[in-house]
Amino acid sequence: MINDNKSPLVSVIIPTYNRPGMLKEAILSVLSQTYQNFEIIVVNDAGEDVKDVVNSLNSEGNIVYLQHTENKGLPAARNTGIKVAKGKYIAYLDDDDIYYPNHIETLIEFLEKTGFKIAYTDSYHTTQSWLNNEYVTTSKNVKYSYDFDRKKLLISNYFPVINVMHRKDILEETGLFDESLHAHEDWELWIRLSQHHDFYHIKEVTAEVRTRDGSSNMTTSNPMAFLHTMKTIHKRYAHLVTDRYIIEDIIEEQKKAKNALELYSKIATMENYIKSLKETINEKDQQFINLQSHVDIIIQEKDRYIESLKEAIDKKDKYIKDFEVTLEAKKKEFLQSQGSLETMMVEKDRYIASLKETIDKKDKYIKNMEGNLEFIINEKDKYIESLLNTIDKKNEGNL
Repeated sequence: MINDNKSPLVSVIIPTYNRPGMLKEAILSVLSQTYQNFEIIVVNDAGEDVKDVVNSLNSEGNIVYLQHTENKGLPAARNTGIKVAKGKYIAYLDDDDIYYPNHIETLIEFLEKTGFKIAYTDSYHTTQSWLNNEYVTTSKNVKYSYDFDRKKLLISNYFPVINVMHRKDILEETGLFDESLHAHEDWELWIRLSQHHDFYHIKEVTAEVRTRDGSSNMTTSNPMAFLHTMKTIHKRYAHLVTDRYIIEDIIEEQKKAKNALELYSKIATMENYIKSLKETINEKDQQFINLQSHVDIIIQEKDRYIESLKEAIDKKDKYIKDFEVTLEAKKKEFLQSQGSLETMMVEKDRYIASLKETIDKKDKYIKNMEGNLEFIINEKDKYIESLLNTIDKKNEGNL
């Protein structure tokens, strides 16, 4: 790695807004450079606090963290970084992109050896999709690789800001990024710089501009501003256009931008529709999960009910079995008691017959007694009558 006192300091400006995870990857890509004499200036444009992310990577003390109290936009964030930069050279990195390890070394070596004050490399433009719980690169290509052409730069921008490195002092001639622009602020600055200096194109891929599914990068977050700022810049620098063919190319570029904007609008509409469908699917999935949960509860309750029924049936079967045993015992007792009853009935009949015989005897005895009593009464009446006659006779004699 190159890191000595004779190596010029490079200030890497990283604007960030609500992307702590990607910011960490961006910073790590700078820390992994083969050229190590740099400072990193992270400018938080009033997004969520990422101080912990920065501090966790600042073991060498070469990261400066600045924070806007209100959102000022990308050009203002870059300007804030430039104003505190101590480096001889300025390099740019958005929080969603990364440098390859040779990026700074490739540019600094060329600038120091040749005397050029501005140079740019090439970069891959990649698309990443969320697969198997991680982002995976699904497409990768070099979108821009054009040599410097001052006239062509009046038509459109043909190299990303991530690829540019320039001396800081040349901004004293042109000024910083135009903070009134909401897009194309880098292109507008390149036009101003191109009126004073030549750029040099190093045909080597040293960085990666990344776009993830369902998100925008820092230069495409406001597509409606693209066509407006393009027309603004074309109008602002119309006095530099002297070639009729350049005018025609500018008109064509505006048409392409307009068509691209219309296409982007359709894509955005489709993405919103897809997002809505995904949300609906997620809601249905959640409903299914909830329903499945209810079904599981119902099944559990059913299982408990079946288990309780089985227990009730087992108890019923035991009760029936016990009842059958008891019934059998009662049957045996009944059969045994039936034999005793028959014996009792025979004895009863004998007893009744005996009673009848006794009663007959008593009746006969009573009848005899009645006859004797009648005889005794007759005899008594006769005796009383005899006594009365005797008494009458005695009374007559006394007379």
